[in-house]
Amino acid sequence: MARQVKARSDASFRPVVERSLFVLALLGILLTVHLAFWYGGRTSASDPVCGAGFDCQAVLASDPALLGVSSTYWGMLFYIAVAGMGIGILVMAGRAASVLYTLRRLLIGAGLLYSAFLTALQYLVLSDRCLLCLISAAIVACMTAVLVLERRIGSATVLARARELRLRGVLGALALVFVVADYAYSGSRSGEAEIAALGPADAADTSQCIYDPDRPYFANFERLVEEYDPILGRPDAPVTIVEFLDPNCNFCKDLHPVMQRLVSLQSDNARIVYKPVTLVGGPSHSLDEVMALWLAEESGRFEEMMELQFRHQNGATGLSVDRLTEFADDIGMNAGRFREDLLDGRLAGRARRVMQIFNGLGLTGVPAVIIDGRLVHHSSRTIGCLNHFVEQAVAAATSQAGPDE
Repeated sequence: MARQVKARSDASFRPVVERSLFVLALLGILLTVHLAFWYGGRTSASDPVCGAGFDCQAVLASDPALLGVSSTYWGMLFYIAVAGMGIGILVMAGRAASVLYTLRRLLIGAGLLYSAFLTALQYLVLSDRCLLCLISAAIVACMTAVLVLERRIGSATVLARARELRLRGVLGALALVFVVADYAYSGSRSGEAEIAALGPADAADTSQCIYDPDRPYFANFERLVEEYDPILGRPDAPVTIVEFLDPNCNFCKDLHPVMQRLVSLQSDNARIVYKPVTLVGGPSHSLDEVMALWLAEESGRFEEMMELQFRHQNGATGLSVDRLTEFADDIGMNAGRFREDLLDGRLAGRARRVMQIFNGLGLTGVPAVIIDGRLVHHSSRTIGCLNHFVEQAVAAATSQAGPDE
């Protein structure tokens, strides 16, 4: 005869409250895992969840990255901790369970403050919204509401530990199925995205190619070009493409081969002006990488340095001075001189100036691609659309020059 698992009395345990918090934590885990899969460099495909009217990519590219860790992973750790504490409360008794109750309340309170900060950042500083980030904030708000109203939405009861553990096991297994499915789907879409981004340049349907309707036309866009800016393509080309990028931005890494192909297709018509910014993780996170790009440009090695930085990208911590010096040596620069110039910080003022230009234009995320003063919508950063935009710009420039010739 099977041994019956005894129920134990727990005056604080409220099944409705505990199950609600556990389910909310699982939803949060699924959401942050989805963000990691779709925006963490695994795929360059468009996220099917963050739909029209939202730009999760732009918001995540402006992530404050507390202590060098992205908010996606902070959120994932938060939800895992809440779920884990719920299981701990379930299996523990007495003082240990009381301590977990207290810690969980403090953790959810901290999560509420941080999610409120991120939400305020979207509405007060950034001009873009991330649907998934707002859903995450709503989940944390719901957790807080459950704690505030716990005495009204559930009563203390005798705890049937085995049954509750089985319930959590079933819910956890279902969540795992969704994680595996999301992982597989994001991987399958990666190949499709690469084909779309680097596919036929003469895309038959250009009706979906759009500039950002929420951004003004930058009339004096030629003034964005500084003498120190790296330029790919013919310097006196009729069409000017300005790309703001951060070496630690995985979206910029994904876009790079697209921009290379574009300039190879439009070598006589377009030039790409690169403006590196220190956006990801704060003003100092990418500073060494950005200064290294300018030093490489001074030696005619910009493209090689950018390729190496993207290939060895480490968005969490950035690349060290030693690593960047190795890159300089690999591409034929004077490593000793490069290291001295990097450490003396003589280009830090330039980095601040470029960030001032970036902010002055009202931009909030990278990559930002501006073609003759018009910002390309994030959904149109494919070779077909970019090539179409350049051809439009060439035609416009030709028609304007015609009467004077």
